[in-house]
Amino acid sequence: MKKIVILLLMITLSFTFLGCKKEGSTESLKISNLVFCSEINGDRDYVEQPNRTFSADEPVYVYVEVSNLTSKSSGDKLEYWLIFEVEVKDPNGESIIERQKIVDQKLQSDSQAPYIYVPITLTFPEASPKGKYEVFVYAKDGNSERTGTKSDYFYIE
Repeated sequence: MKKIVILLLMITLSFTFLGCKKEGSTESLKISNLVFCSEINGDRDYVEQPNRTFSADEPVYVYVEVSNLTSKSSGDKLEYWLIFEVEVKDPNGESIIERQKIVDQKLQSDSQAPYIYVPITLTFPEASPKGKYEVFVYAKDGNSERTGTKSDYFYIE
């Protein structure tokens, strides 16, 4: 059977800075607040989807925060470089979105940022199989090469 194609119709490249680790940190990146939502309005402003359950005809919004990024001085600003990838597996464990880069961007801030948030939108064909889907997110700090990974699941009914 052919793999079902999932369209990433929209990946909003919204980032919020509230402070991250300074230069020289050796700790891994931390990926937290991986939340499946019915709506994302901004930084920590989302509506969590009850029971992580969606119908195939509605978008799956995923809110993710990445922290412990290394800042680099850039004039009077701090520069962060986030590289972010996503992979999705269907109920049979097959990758229906192969691991792909969705963000590779340098971002500047006037102050230290404790995290950067990334909102993701996944859409599915109506004929998508029902069951448990797993989302894998991979973050890399372009300034230090440190990485972090997290996965979680949602359901399509």
